[in-house]
Amino acid sequence: MPADFAAALAASWPMIRAPDDMSGSQFDIPSLSVTSEANTAERKTPVARGEAAALEKPRPAGSTDELQLPEQLTKPRRGWQRWLIGLLVVAALMGAYFRFFAPQKAEHPYRVSPVEKRAIRQTVEAFGSLDVLSRVYVPAARAGQLTSVLVKRGQQVQAGQELAKLDPTGAAADLNAAQIAFGASAARVESARAARAAAGEERKRLEGLLSKGLVAASNVAAARASESEAAAALRAAEAQRQLDGQAASGARTRREETTLRAPVSGFVLTAVEDVGAMVGPQTGPLFVISPPLDQLLLTVPVSEADIGLVRIGQDASFSVSAHPEQRFPAQIDEIESEPQRQGSSVSYRVRLKVKNPDHMLLPGMTANVTLEIAKAEEALAVREAALRFSPVDTSSDAARSRVWREKRGGGLEPVEVKVGISDGAYTAVTPAPGATLELGDLVAVGSNGSARGASKSGPGISLGSPK
Repeated sequence: MPADFAAALAASWPMIRAPDDMSGSQFDIPSLSVTSEANTAERKTPVARGEAAALEKPRPAGSTDELQLPEQLTKPRRGWQRWLIGLLVVAALMGAYFRFFAPQKAEHPYRVSPVEKRAIRQTVEAFGSLDVLSRVYVPAARAGQLTSVLVKRGQQVQAGQELAKLDPTGAAADLNAAQIAFGASAARVESARAARAAAGEERKRLEGLLSKGLVAASNVAAARASESEAAAALRAAEAQRQLDGQAASGARTRREETTLRAPVSGFVLTAVEDVGAMVGPQTGPLFVISPPLDQLLLTVPVSEADIGLVRIGQDASFSVSAHPEQRFPAQIDEIESEPQRQGSSVSYRVRLKVKNPDHMLLPGMTANVTLEIAKAEEALAVREAALRFSPVDTSSDAARSRVWREKRGGGLEPVEVKVGISDGAYTAVTPAPGATLELGDLVAVGSNGSARGASKSGPGISLGSPK
């Protein structure tokens, strides 16, 4: 035991030593001797008896001959508190001894980690958002007053289904006028056709009489001119009928446009609600329809440092806040080449297709995405720190191409390896030709104890407990 600790213990001993007058019980009662007044009086001399009588005072009223004990004889003593304080002092001194003076076990000079068999996934983490595959916008094709809305957002619709209606009064009047004009044009065509037929018959009759010398040639020429005029009038009437027919068709279309219909089957993302408002092409889309939500699109920005690892067709998985306990699969479908710049950072948008048969996912949800770049099953793996470690007296030029294995008798030996994929914590390795590295071998991942800071691997990184 060191001299300093012994001196401290000796100095504290008077504090914890039991008092000499303790009898071992809670109360310390001094010895008391009581004799009778008769015996005492007999032993006293006459002079003493006279002095005692002179000194004797009258006894107060109500006093008794019972023995009165002093207060200190009935008050409990606090000896146990002294013992408790002494024990605490001894415990503190012993703790200080074992903390500062007791010999300690020598610390291992290196932190080591065993070679393991692991399934390694090389991944890229990113955040993205879900969206529909496409959007179809349905505006009002003509100006008018919105009289009714037949669907709401969130509903499934079929192609051709009615969505809303506009006031049809003006369009109906236009259609009626166009149909009347078309009927008049058709009647004029019939009249012109009849006039042309009559002019043709007259020309033929006069040509027959001319062959017999019964009419002049001028009459035949006039008949031919009349037939040509009738044909021209027929063509003009037919052209007018065509124009009036197109006008009637346009008016019919405008009448039909007062009823808005879904152009495709799908999911109503947005729908107008202001019944009675004046709408038109200039007011923007009244409805937005997407394809069915059985399949969604996941867009993820990937940094320029990781975009070189991403390939079309790679698998991915993601989670959303609405269902944190479940991960959903996805697959990379498109990589945009147009960069997205935000300050000094550059990223590229990667689009993934997501199957959503149960409609658990909705457009706009934020996703925490894991892009699986590569994977290896049952790979021989070491901690990433083992590939960055080099003892102080060795060259660090071969970083990430060798590990330092602990020898049975102590010390380290290099083992050349080929590096595979890494998940950031563990890296797959293969022993180089002529080298051996087996499952369970201990490889150094950093310095420890007196060797701390003696590694050329940069700042110390603690991975696991030292062995």
